[in-house]
Amino acid sequence: MLRRLPDARLARLAAGGSQPAFAMIFERHQQALVRYCQSIVGNAHDAADALQNTMVRALSALPGETRAIALRPWLYRIAHNESISLIRARRSDGELYEAAGVGDTRLDAITESRDRLRQLGSDLRELTDQQRCALVMHELGGLEFAELGAVLGISDAAAKQSVYEGRRALQSLQEGRQMDCGAVRRTLSGGDGRSLRAKKIRGHLRDCSVCQTFDAGLRGQPEPLAALLGGALAPRAKSALLRA
Repeated sequence: MLRRLPDARLARLAAGGSQPAFAMIFERHQQALVRYCQSIVGNAHDAADALQNTMVRALSALPGETRAIALRPWLYRIAHNESISLIRARRSDGELYEAAGVGDTRLDAITESRDRLRQLGSDLRELTDQQRCALVMHELGGLEFAELGAVLGISDAAAKQSVYEGRRALQSLQEGRQMDCGAVRRTLSGGDGRSLRAKKIRGHLRDCSVCQTFDAGLRGQPEPLAALLGGALAPRAKSALLRA
């Protein structure tokens, strides 16, 4: 029975022209692939288009193929390319790219509510493309590091590092939401560029409207010393400092 056959056998049958084998490939992998596409394109509609394009391309490429194909990473690689192509086409039409997350009903198992799911999608946007793609494929698609490397064109070690960095970044964003507002405002007032770029601070600011207002106020103020000294006082202050 086709349902019990491994991917490698299904790929060989599909390469020999078996339509039922290709239908089983689609049935087996469509849900994971559409989640992956949505993590890139940002919405269910475009993800469905990317999945359809992926399967059309796979259907045209498999028949007559004589090489041994690692089916799952091969499909993910096609899905990756099709998703990127959709994004480029959308951007060329002047639309802004704003990912809406990776939501589907099966993600409810790892999130407590729809709000948490939207929050996860927002957090994923903070990752680099490589981190996000590697993490989604590993956590939701179940791909091993060697398979991730094959899809993304990187080494096994780099794939493992990307998943690790993605997890750490998501954890930092979550910790940032739980930070004390006073500590965040002291960091903002300090003006340390590295601290301001830290994911914890960014995670807190995304969810805290009070600290957002505080940050906006800081950005709108002139440099305090420059405003106080002015052009006339600056030479005197400089002379006083030199005599000290």
